[in-house]
Amino acid sequence: MDVGEYKYLRDIYGGEWEQVCVVPPYSGGVILSDKKKQAFVNEKITQSGLVVSEVTWHLVFFRNAHLDEYFDYVSFKRIRKPDIRHNNFSEEQMDDFKRFGFFPSYCAEINQAAIFKSEDRWRDEDTYTQVTLGVINQ
Repeated sequence: MDVGEYKYLRDIYGGEWEQVCVVPPYSGGVILSDKKKQAFVNEKITQSGLVVSEVTWHLVFFRNAHLDEYFDYVSFKRIRKPDIRHNNFSEEQMDDFKRFGFFPSYCAEINQAAIFKSEDRWRDEDTYTQVTLGVINQ
């Protein structure tokens, strides 16, 4: 992927999943509007041995979370590029997102789930490559 492009997750990650959520660094797990589902998925995260810390981020894939049918995850170390970006976007980044109909989100359904690759400068020193999970509205 080039900077400024998005890719549907269904095209790059197989499996029997219906929904994906990002577990960012420093978080306690996924945040869902369905609190019962959130508790179940976060329990699965704990049981899986997935470590939520300041140096890792994860994409958690699941289907029918209440029925325990499918659960998988992919982990990334923040010391490698790209890093995850999930909030505090610049106006320029939001303009890039809008141009593609992309909206950052902590969770997304399989038919809309995408990652967007961007760059950002930190304190005018280093350029960071990052990806953002979100949805493409078509």
